[in-house]
Amino acid sequence: ERGLDCSGFVQQVYRLNGVGLPRDADQQAVFGRPVERASPGDLFFFGAERVTHVALATSESEFLHAPQSGAVVERGKLGPERRLRTIRRYLPENVRET
Repeated sequence: ERGLDCSGFVQQVYRLNGVGLPRDADQQAVFGRPVERASPGDLFFFGAERVTHVALATSESEFLHAPQSGAVVERGKLGPERRLRTIRRYLPENVRET
């Protein structure tokens, strides 16, 4: 199956904006700085016991993500079923501090 998975999608978006990120979500989750509230461009990281999914924030509670390899990019919303582990900020122009 061809196409991007969640971390590949995020990696490509950042690469197109001049920022390099590691390939896998668990590796991406250790870069940037943690924030309590998301701004557009931040990354949401999800998983039960470890990071297994990443999504690109479009607001404090909404995001874009590739839910599975080869799938189209979809919109999503935070909720208890999502198991949010951390929010990370990578872009300096996301200036709102928590």
